Amino acid sequence: MAAEKQAAHVENVGSEPASATDVENYHGLTTTCILAYVANLFMVFVQMTVLIGSGAFARDITNVVGGTDKATWFAQIIVIVTAALGPPISQAANYWGRKWFMVVGGGFGFAGSIIISRATTITAALVGQVIMSLSLGTQPLIHAISSEILPRRYRAVVQSGVMNAMQAAGVVTLLGGGAMIRDLHEGFRAFWYLNAALYGTASISYALLYNPPPRPTQLGTTLQKLRRLDWAAYILICTGMTLFVMALTWADNPYPWSDARVLSTFILGVGALAALGVYETVFKKDGMFHHSLFKDDRNFALANVLMFVEGTASFALNSYFPLEMAVIFETDPVRVGLRYSVVFFASSVGVALVSIVVVKRRMLRWPLVVSYVFITLFFVLMAPISLTDSNNVWGYAVILGAGIGICLTLAVTTAQISAPPELIALTSGLVIAMRAFGAAVGLAIYTAIFNAKLPGAVGSKVAAAVMPLGLSPDALEPFIGALMSNDQELLMSLPDVNPAILGAGAHAMREGYLVAFRYIYITAAAIGVAGITAAACIIDPKDAFTLHVDAPVESDSTVDLQNESKA
Repeated sequence: MAAEKQAAHVENVGSEPASATDVENYHGLTTTCILAYVANLFMVFVQMTVLIGSGAFARDITNVVGGTDKATWFAQIIVIVTAALGPPISQAANYWGRKWFMVVGGGFGFAGSIIISRATTITAALVGQVIMSLSLGTQPLIHAISSEILPRRYRAVVQSGVMNAMQAAGVVTLLGGGAMIRDLHEGFRAFWYLNAALYGTASISYALLYNPPPRPTQLGTTLQKLRRLDWAAYILICTGMTLFVMALTWADNPYPWSDARVLSTFILGVGALAALGVYETVFKKDGMFHHSLFKDDRNFALANVLMFVEGTASFALNSYFPLEMAVIFETDPVRVGLRYSVVFFASSVGVALVSIVVVKRRMLRWPLVVSYVFITLFFVLMAPISLTDSNNVWGYAVILGAGIGICLTLAVTTAQISAPPELIALTSGLVIAMRAFGAAVGLAIYTAIFNAKLPGAVGSKVAAAVMPLGLSPDALEPFIGALMSNDQELLMSLPDVNPAILGAGAHAMREGYLVAFRYIYITAAAIGVAGITAAACIIDPKDAFTLHVDAPVESDSTVDLQNESKA
């Protein structure tokens, strides 16, 4: 009975006085805190390698195991799982602790990576992707743990460290993975073996290095904890997200919007998400979308908008920027990876500088506005590029990198700093889920645009270029197909094909691709304007940047003993 009363008390997040976060309970940086943060960085590193690799190397996997029309699903599976499982896992972690969710999540990542590396069919590869993606359901906990074990004043610095680990993983993935697949598509197997090793190491690191004291919310029996979970919301978000993203991914790839499979799936998905909104707004005020997150100011709601926009931008980059570089400007996968890596290098520099500004000036709004201006500017600059703009694109990537790094770091910081300490994990889960939702919606929109525009653009450009040179009309369609699949044997077997026709056709095909990419960038730029608007409405929470630690990784007695031993 006593446990029940205490458990009920800690559930009332509104009972904590507003001044609680002003208490300066920071005792200095300890070894235990450092080790826990290092374990966090290691886990986010490996999660980023599979996130980037799933988008950058999906076509290499499908070229080996088949199912090239399903390449988009490697990225979509990740965003579905992250969006659907992030909030439930974050809420459950309040009752059972963070540690074992991270350890078990790493185990799923290890198993899924092994399956992908051994896959011989597209079905096996996608099953492995689903299992591996379960590890990314713990992604919000990384952001939560990093912030709650260190003072609120340094929250932007802490998140910048997480961001820099992600950027380092992006560089390693693109350059190292690109080197693995440069001469052989089967090189993706070595890449996923490496991911398995990284996941295993990350999981063991968490098991050994992260041992926080129990939280008050961990009191109570298992049955009591299960009753506190928002089961209706979990069912609705998992169902709604899965069906909604499936419908968007199927639309025009391979089914038209008028197809019953697309329409029915889309309507059911939207209906489930709408029901979730009504349920959380009217019937469940302390559930997955806890009303305490919205009561103080508008920052949490705006942070979700910012994360949605960032998700659409980052996945447009992840899935289409490397493809554009490979088709238009580069033939070496390592150089394609190097162009993409410029984004991560610039992001690391930008986020390091802005975190210092945030600590000193205690501002979030204007750095966020600048970051979304950079992101939008990148898409505006990329839309009209031509085949002669290879050097300019290097500079455009720097602009995007600075914007992506700053906005992701500060949007997470904005959400966390505005939330009650008891809800920091749930806060992180919701904003990361919103990012994944934005990525899923954006990727589906971009894929639909790309698939709709590419055939016509390439067909008209190639026909105009090669028909005057003498290519037979009967050979035009197979010629275009062979060009787009880079089937040299078929190209040389077609009648009337000569070096002049091959050169003109390849040049025209690249111009056709540019047309399809252009529409993607125009759409992304329009979405970026929404990010600028939302950022401009952020309220700077200057008084919230205190030396209060929301969830110390050590008890006060442990810290006192360590300080005495140092003295």
